[in-house]
Amino acid sequence: MKENNNQRSKISEFLRKKENLKFIIVGGVVVGLVVIYLILSAVFSGPSEASIKMAKESERISAGVIDYLDGLPQTQDIQLLKLFQKGFSLYETGNYTDAIYNFNTALMLKNEDKEKVALLTLNGNSYILLNNPKEAQSQYSRALPLAEKTKDQSAQATVWGNLGLVYQKMGNLDSAQIFQKKAVDLYTKLGSKKEEAIQLSNLGTIF
Repeated sequence: MKENNNQRSKISEFLRKKENLKFIIVGGVVVGLVVIYLILSAVFSGPSEASIKMAKESERISAGVIDYLDGLPQTQDIQLLKLFQKGFSLYETGNYTDAIYNFNTALMLKNEDKEKVALLTLNGNSYILLNNPKEAQSQYSRALPLAEKTKDQSAQATVWGNLGLVYQKMGNLDSAQIFQKKAVDLYTKLGSKKEEAIQLSNLGTIF
């Protein structure tokens, strides 16, 4: 009887892993198709600013980072809006060091918690793309309690997923898997398909 239970448990675990693998493969395929589309669009549209932004967006998707902007593009704070717009334009074209400077300057203003989460997340993403996971971890770690305090599920999922990516790059795969799985579950609940696919692709890399 005990042997039968053990066998059922092994079969159940196998099926669960197989189901996870299916979703991870689907996520990887979706991310791959999006990246190919963006690259081809950039190639055929010529070396304009728009094509550079497309190419850099595909770079960010390939790297596995996800942006969270909250309401920064619509903020009524003129000073904050100018700093964000300048920083995000630099971020979109791959000038990550200059983007960080503008985001840090914006963080010195009096911001709401969601705005701080957005700016810290963009900083963290910039550091990942600059191949500096340690500083990226510092930015996301500052954003995490603020995201959880706001109870904004999109903010939470973004910070969890990006933190998981940092742990993945630093070789801490157990923590990476925990954070990525939390992000996937929340993105699934929110119906955020693109973000869910990126996180599933990140999980696939871990496995």
